[in-house]
Amino acid sequence: GLEIFMLETLATTSADEPMTMYGLLAEEMLIAPDKSSITFRLNPKARFSNGDPVTAADVKFSYDSLTGKYASPAYQSAFTDGIKQLVVVDDRTVRFDLSDRTSATIFKLGGLHVFSHKWGLKPDGTLIRFDELLNEVPLLSGPYTISSQDPPRRIEFKRNPNYWAADLNVRRGAYNFDRVVYRY
Repeated sequence: GLEIFMLETLATTSADEPMTMYGLLAEEMLIAPDKSSITFRLNPKARFSNGDPVTAADVKFSYDSLTGKYASPAYQSAFTDGIKQLVVVDDRTVRFDLSDRTSATIFKLGGLHVFSHKWGLKPDGTLIRFDELLNEVPLLSGPYTISSQDPPRRIEFKRNPNYWAADLNVRRGAYNFDRVVYRY
């Protein structure tokens, strides 16, 4: 989907190594020996397109939004099945306590797209409900920013020259197009 251009995940899978996951937003991942939890330590270089750092608060906001009552049932079940709770350990660290101690649950959490807790924030400090975020462009953490859009006909992305992960081993040499246009 389009989220690959816009929002990074905690980790990314390898195209040529089955059952392998590398950190993306997370610089470090620690799986408890009994697989009762997975802890993600965020990369201090991880940034949104406005320069804000990606924080544990953003991970919590994303998880809470995707599992809340205003999210799609597909996201709700995907990110609640097998997961007891998310614990914010510090500004850059989150831990997911697991009831399903399988690799599938761990990989699912690595694939969590993280968006800014400022997405949908109104001037009065209240948030737009998650299911009502229609044309509010999120702060992006991916390799592209939105340069123009004409919903529902067209969206145009331009490569972010300040993309924080351009030199990470999982991103080096990728996303080389300066402009990507989707027409619906």
